[in-house]
This record gives sequence, C-alpha cells and structure tokens, in this order.
Amino acid sequence: MSGPVLRRALALAGLWLLLVAAACQPLPRPFEAQRGPLSLSDLASMGPQWGVVVLPVNAMPGSGGTTLAAGTAAALRARGIAASETGRSEGRYTLTGEALAAIDSDQDNASVSIVWVVRDPRGGIYARTAVAQTLPADEWRRGRADMLDQLATVSAGQIAPLIDAGGGATVGLPRPDVAPRVHLGPVDGAPGDGRDALATALIAALDLRGIRVAAADAEVPLITAAVTVVPSPNGERLAIRWALLNPDGSEIGAVEQENEILPGKLDGRWGPLAYDIATGAAEGLEDLLKSTPVP
Repeated sequence: MSGPVLRRALALAGLWLLLVAAACQPLPRPFEAQRGPLSLSDLASMGPQWGVVVLPVNAMPGSGGTTLAAGTAAALRARGIAASETGRSEGRYTLTGEALAAIDSDQDNASVSIVWVVRDPRGGIYARTAVAQTLPADEWRRGRADMLDQLATVSAGQIAPLIDAGGGATVGLPRPDVAPRVHLGPVDGAPGDGRDALATALIAALDLRGIRVAAADAEVPLITAAVTVVPSPNGERLAIRWALLNPDGSEIGAVEQENEILPGKLDGRWGPLAYDIATGAAEGLEDLLKSTPVP
C-alpha cells in the first residue's frame, strides 16, 4: 500500500535563489583592537562577518577548488565580509563548498551545483546555501578562469546576505552527524540531459535541507523518479513522480509535480529549471522523511 502523495505545481521561473534580507549593520572592522584574549564564545558571538576562512571547494577538477575558494573570499571582501582563503581555520568560522557535476550525454554541458556551508568555531552549521549553473563541459573540466570568477561572484551574492543577516538560514536543520540519509535511485524517462541534471540538482537541494544522499545502502530510504512528457492542447505536459521507498521496497509516500511547457523545451539542456524542480521536490521529500525514523 502506498503512502501519502504530495502534489505541487512545477516552478518554471528562472534560477531559484535562497536569499535572506540583510540587516542594516555597520561594516566589520576585523583589525580593531580588542581587550584581552578572545574566547571561543567570543568568536561565536562575533559572527563570520568578522572573519571567515574559505576552504578549498571539494570535488572540483584540477586546482579549481583552490581557485574558487580564493575568488569567493575576494568577492565576499568586496561585500564587506572579512574573508580569507589562507590562515588557520581552528577556532574560526569556516566556509566549505562541495561541487556536484553531471556531464550530459553529448559531453557538451555540465550541470553544476556548489553547496556552501558556513560553520561556527564549534563546528555547528551557521548557514547553508547552494548555487546551480549550467556550464560548457570543457570549461568546467579545464577550470576556465572567467567561469570560476562567475561562480565566485554568484556564490558570494548568496552567501553574504546569510552572514550579514546573522545566519539562521538553517534553523531546524539537523547537524551532519544526525542528518537523515537517503539513496538516490534512477531518474527514468527524462528527455535531454534531464536524467543527470535532475539527479545533480536534487542532491544539492536535499543537502540544503540537511539531508545527505548516501551511496547505495540497504538501510536507508530510496528515492526514485519517473518523468513523463506528453502532448497537451497548449504544448506539452511535464509530470514527475518522486517516490520515497523504505529499504524493504514499500512506499513511504510520493511527491508529484506537473505543469505545461513549450514543445521541445526539455529536449536539450534543462539548465536552471532542473534546480527549480528539485527545490520543490526536496521540500516535499523532507516532509515525507519526517514521518520515518532517521536511519
């Protein structure tokens, strides 16, 4: 017997961005003299705008992770955040990034997501966001400088408001050591590069909600997706059914999304649309996961 089904209209707008309105605060003065030594509590209360170390981004081709970290730190400094890609990270706020990329079947384009996490000096999550871009695959593999500059600028634009607003973007999210885990199965029936693009985008969207996608594991719930595109009076109708299954194969529930699209819109690259869809799906899947114990 299947579980509950959550039905949601697909978001077909532009790239989804997680933004928090920045509070009106004076620019940080990282070199202002302090009285006495700073304790860990002092550092935690000061906030990352007073000093955050940007660590190399994981899973980037070549030296791209180090280059992206340096570019993001520079872009944050331009926004009044005292950020650096060098120096000791112990006892300081840190910004880490994880790159997720899927190359389409024609080897022309890469659907890339960078998941950013700001941690406080104790290792707790202060804020989390993600950037999704569709890039030429060759530029991604080579780590082209202007491409990395673009990623750094976009990333800083999403990270800075979270820091200036005092964090809170992850209130209610579990710590990584107790975060729920799932395994992502096949995404069937998607035209164009949808199979890879949706999978990559969903991993990023779930991570944004504190849900870790694990390797194949018989002990964690499984997510599968079935995509259908059929003719409609106004073009084509896209429908996606995301099913959340128990390890024994029984269905916990499902998230169903559908909307009208222009004919042939998804025959090639899905681009930012994949992330829009994954964001809505992740919201529904998170609701379903709340009804099952953390594995």
